[in-house]
Amino acid sequence: MFLNLLTLTVVFGTVIHVATPIRCLVCEKQFTEEECEAQAAREPCYEQATLDWFAKMKRIWSSLVEPYWNTGYQCFELQVRNGSHFWKGCSFENLDLCAEVKNVTHCYTCKDDYCNSLVHKAKCPATMPRHTLYLILTLGTLTHLATSLSVRCIVCREPGSEQNCDAASTNGTCDELMAYDRFKELKWIKPNLVEPRRNTGYQCFELKLAGTELFTKGCIYRNLDVCAKFPDAEHCYLCQTNLCNSLKVKNGGRVIGVIIRCYLCQQHGPEEICDYSAINGTCFELVASKQFAIMRKAKPSLEIPEQNTGYQCFELKATDADPALLHV
Repeated sequence: MFLNLLTLTVVFGTVIHVATPIRCLVCEKQFTEEECEAQAAREPCYEQATLDWFAKMKRIWSSLVEPYWNTGYQCFELQVRNGSHFWKGCSFENLDLCAEVKNVTHCYTCKDDYCNSLVHKAKCPATMPRHTLYLILTLGTLTHLATSLSVRCIVCREPGSEQNCDAASTNGTCDELMAYDRFKELKWIKPNLVEPRRNTGYQCFELKLAGTELFTKGCIYRNLDVCAKFPDAEHCYLCQTNLCNSLKVKNGGRVIGVIIRCYLCQQHGPEEICDYSAINGTCFELVASKQFAIMRKAKPSLEIPEQNTGYQCFELKATDADPALLHV
């Protein structure tokens, strides 16, 4: 009885451990790490995917032996000595891959989500192994990552207004870990949300769901259209420049008045057609200035107020061309 119970406990523990896989960057057969990562997919490590990688490596290193027990998974990256292949993917946790493969220029294993990404290694250099045979985090690589992938965003989750969220916010440079943390939060709300297979960079977002008090800001993958995935949101906004999801930046450096929301449309014909195609958005400097520019084309004498004291909604219908110009 005791032996059966012990066996059950070990098996149960193993199942739980293996059932919560880590996620790794996955790419192969590129000449440099940067090229490999630029085309990488981001995938969870499961039994079949890991066996596929093991089979590929065994064709090169025939002495590799598959572990008798699967105790979990790890991420890996390696480059063969002639420099023709750079691989990243999933391996068995209890396979000492770097000790088993021969004639490699570089080999590295790790056990955190996306720990085989350049961004993770730049953020956590202590995880890099001492036996790494060349320096991958050159200044050029970091500059490339900073310019092509990263943007600084306001990060907050607060009940109430956007002002409350901004007042309690921090700001940080988007990276894989930060974007994935926000993705997990959004996926908890919408379980069918799918993580993009390839990372094309990052963007800032802000979201307030209808019927809730929580206002959320942060960073997310650039190729994940959060606003399209939450069409019933009370408010959603995406942008791709530094701190662009802060009230101060949206209001041209000023935090102004009470935030209001208005219908936005510009259509020919009756108001009903305009309303039918309208979106509703939060008023801030950029939105107001765009609508002002449209109206100024029709009336060049229109002047911008010397001081911005806040925003209001309006609707206007021109009498000559008969368009329903704007409902803002």
